[in-house]
Amino acid sequence: MPYPKKLAVEKWETATGKSFGETLMKMEYEGLACLRSEHAKWDSSLLDVLSNPVTIRFLREELEDVLTEYIYDTREERKSRQAELDLQFKKAERNLLKVKHLLADVPPEAVSFWLGTRKSKRKHIFSEVVLQSLDDAITYFQRRKKRGPKENLAVEIAVERLIETFEALTRTNFRRNFKIEGSMRSSTASYINSDALFIEVIMLAIDNSITKSMIKTAFSKLPSKNDQELFQ
Repeated sequence: MPYPKKLAVEKWETATGKSFGETLMKMEYEGLACLRSEHAKWDSSLLDVLSNPVTIRFLREELEDVLTEYIYDTREERKSRQAELDLQFKKAERNLLKVKHLLADVPPEAVSFWLGTRKSKRKHIFSEVVLQSLDDAITYFQRRKKRGPKENLAVEIAVERLIETFEALTRTNFRRNFKIEGSMRSSTASYINSDALFIEVIMLAIDNSITKSMIKTAFSKLPSKNDQELFQ
């Protein structure tokens, strides 16, 4: 673990009275319990996967990274990191807008002539899906600039990383159904979608100050599917 993050973990343990190791074990327990009780109902082969020591080690390493990053982002280092990210988001939006305008200025006749020489039917820079992805990316960075309370950044980063972990474990695409059964204010309210439930139980194990509302906001700021699937 890099020294700055190790120092952040030590400060976190001192400030909260929590143990990094015990928190990690709780995250692992809640995540595995959710997968076994919810997801294995539909895919019994998942039980064999989850009993494999290699799988458990992968999950533990992923969760350790998530917890470390969350702690780092919520400590004093977060301020400089947020400022740096804000600049990156603004620059990304500005440059992508330039690309969009430059592409729009390319003469249609020239584009048609170029397309006529292409043998490949693969996606190209002027195709509908690429241009739509460009718009999605611009919108994404615009939202990031207006993300609201800065303290939610750590939650958003952790949620995105946990989704990647979930997809690697289950070998399925994360289902983006974020409907909640019951009131958001109720302690018994839960996500109807078991994929989202997996993320929630781990996030709540990380920090009991994280609310359902914060998790749902993080879900709403996920990158567009078009951005992820393009050129795959």
